[in-house]
Amino acid sequence: MAEQGLSDEVGEDKVGQLRSESSSKGTSPSRSKSLHPGRFSLRGIASNVMGKLRRSLTTSLRPHSLSHVALEVPVSRARSETPDLLQLDTSRVQSRLSISYPAMGNYDVLRFDVVKVRSQTKKQKRIIEINSKKMLLTNYDGRNVRKEFSIAQIEKVEILDRKEKEVVVHFLKSSNKPYHLKFSSKLDRDMFVDLLRECLAVLMDVEESQSKHGTKVPSELAQLPLLLNEGFDSGQNGGSGDCVNLRLFVTTFNVGDAPPPAQFDGWLPSSGSPYDIIVIGVQECSYKHSSEYVDARDHFEKKVRAHVGEDYYLLSKSVHWDRALIIYMKKKLQGATSSVETDYVATGIAGILGNKGGMAAKFRVHGHSFCFINSHLAAHAKNLDARNANYKEIVSSLKLGRKQFDVLHQFHHVVWVGDLNYRVSMKGSKAVKLIETCMWEEMLEKDQLRLVMRRGEAFSDFNEGKIDFAPTFRLSRKNGAEEDDDDDDDDDEREAVAADLAQDSLEVNISDVAGEESDGGSDCEQELVRASDATRPYCKIKTRTPSWCDRILWKSLPGCTLHEVDLFSCQNIITSDHCPVAAVFNTSIPLPPIKQGVAGEVNIVFERLEAFVDAGFQSSINLYMKFFANFLEKPYPKTPVCKRRVGVADFEWSSSSVPALKPYSVALNVLDTEYVFLLLRDDNGKKGHNSIVGQAVIYLKGITSKQPLQFDANVSMHGQQVGRVRGSLRLHNA
Repeated sequence: MAEQGLSDEVGEDKVGQLRSESSSKGTSPSRSKSLHPGRFSLRGIASNVMGKLRRSLTTSLRPHSLSHVALEVPVSRARSETPDLLQLDTSRVQSRLSISYPAMGNYDVLRFDVVKVRSQTKKQKRIIEINSKKMLLTNYDGRNVRKEFSIAQIEKVEILDRKEKEVVVHFLKSSNKPYHLKFSSKLDRDMFVDLLRECLAVLMDVEESQSKHGTKVPSELAQLPLLLNEGFDSGQNGGSGDCVNLRLFVTTFNVGDAPPPAQFDGWLPSSGSPYDIIVIGVQECSYKHSSEYVDARDHFEKKVRAHVGEDYYLLSKSVHWDRALIIYMKKKLQGATSSVETDYVATGIAGILGNKGGMAAKFRVHGHSFCFINSHLAAHAKNLDARNANYKEIVSSLKLGRKQFDVLHQFHHVVWVGDLNYRVSMKGSKAVKLIETCMWEEMLEKDQLRLVMRRGEAFSDFNEGKIDFAPTFRLSRKNGAEEDDDDDDDDDEREAVAADLAQDSLEVNISDVAGEESDGGSDCEQELVRASDATRPYCKIKTRTPSWCDRILWKSLPGCTLHEVDLFSCQNIITSDHCPVAAVFNTSIPLPPIKQGVAGEVNIVFERLEAFVDAGFQSSINLYMKFFANFLEKPYPKTPVCKRRVGVADFEWSSSSVPALKPYSVALNVLDTEYVFLLLRDDNGKKGHNSIVGQAVIYLKGITSKQPLQFDANVSMHGQQVGRVRGSLRLHNA
């Protein structure tokens, strides 16, 4: 139903706004009045009660993880009148769009058959006309003009769902109600929005003469995003050479259940900083402060917001248990940012409590997708397997974007931060000596995280920058006191550390992990060890080795690059037994290229397709693949079922059995930047997510060349590699 669809795709405030407008339009004046003046209308009371009940049920049934799911394409922000049309070169609108839409021709006036949705039950057939010569949008009821707008009066076009054929056109004047339009085809919808975008690009050409016309064109219009899919995003630039450079500041901090410092100088950036995006992940953020009515996580965020200043706005705040993921964005990017969505998962006691777990937020900037994950994994050096299991559960349980795929295989960039709790498997006294001489690399050779990354047990596809600072845990707090917490290790930890080392084929002497008992004295009597390059001391507790628990990792889709230019710790924050870790990233986002050639006239054909699946799966597996892409319409094509075979490949499909992928209304140079996402499933009686064997990504860079595109991609499941897919594909004239 239309009302339910809106609830799934837009925020609660916007749903309420649309419903109120729809109800006011759908009720005739005679029905809205009381039957008896001066008395209550039973019909009105019943309608009011049922309306509140329906809104309450709809709101309560919405998924908690959705924040702002609707994709907004800002096309204008402030124009009160159309500039002198003689100043406009409107001929370029047709010339540019005729490349992507040959059927469009070189017409100045285009009409679209639409259904205008006013409420769940009230829908009206309309004709929407766009006159690119006069820069007008006209609403026709048959042959009668219902209303006419200047295109410059359009504030934004909201695409509710890429899978549907609907858009909502918002106008600058509040008296003009938004137009919720349903097109007859996705091609018409794409042409409609692209046409508006090109018209507004022409309007920008008169920015120099804005004083003459008394109008102002905002600079945000210079970079208008293309239509984008809610699930997957386009790849790199198609050769236009234009791009937007972004700088990101990403940090993680285990607050240690203690109030943060009064000042964040030396750690967090503030107004005037060069960073476009600030991402902060905190753990153990539960403490008492002056206001007993304000949650500690909200208190922390307010202090941070006051520090970063007015140049930034709060894009997303996700909280669960004692963790928070906070993202700030430069205000100048607000019009280019969309599709914010959050989710969380608990991996604590019994897999239910949230004392351990992860949370994530995803969004787009200029059509480029980012996903940030903040997690707190299982503590204690001996619980290495538990940490790896936490990682797999977080990857498989977080549901963002397209829900069939995990968070690692659908976004341009994924950055994972948090107190990952991986320890250094080394005797404490030896670690202290290495810290005093800044021998980080020798300690990192025994780092558990790097060990599991080499083995492919967790974070195997992630990157990490060079660690050139002292371990970030366990440090003395500002008063020098050492408090008991959930990280207290027991005596059997020494055997666990020895076992970890033995698994890595290293020679282990049990005395190397026997703790500090030979030094004599109680824990309280032992001295604090101070790192030579910092002002923070470490507590010399037996079986407790200083470690890099706080980490920042990242990965990107093929063809995308996230450059880490700095990685550092902040030793001046002394309120916790951890110190913050921060990283600075640079990335370039290509702007949408000018479309050249239409891919709708060709198919993508697989000449060869093979799959290799690890022996851990049942030998009786019946495998098939399903293909997803930004340029494909539903139903998504899939291969026939193939049984495991003995020979060169576990599974193999002939070229004739693999369905061709037919793009719709996509330019060839844009197709060269796209991805094909593969979902491998078992047809052996399993259903839903239980049938998923793995997922893979094919980058189509080079698909437009004359030679077949060869691919060899990892198949992953729950963040672990479980196989490979290989083959070749090419373009074929339809």
